[in-house]
Amino acid sequence: MKQNKIADLVAGIVLAVAAFGLIGCLAISAYGGALVWIIVGGVAGLLLAERRRRRSAAAAAEIAARADRENEQYLNGDSTGLYGRYRPPN
Repeated sequence: MKQNKIADLVAGIVLAVAAFGLIGCLAISAYGGALVWIIVGGVAGLLLAERRRRRSAAAAAEIAARADRENEQYLNGDSTGLYGRYRPPN
């Protein structure tokens, strides 16, 4: 978990540096350098987007698995399947 946060932080920093590099290159009319910063920033942005998509898919899969498990419990007559983790007070 900590490693994932560090990777996201590094990619975010690279994206920010690329944005500043792009602005700097455009300010001095260094269009070749600007192209390099666009590519670096694009790769960092794509990396962040892919990591976010994977986290979303993992969360959705976890919810679906819990729903399937609770449905199976309900079909077997177990009240846990109806209430899930939050049972009503007695």
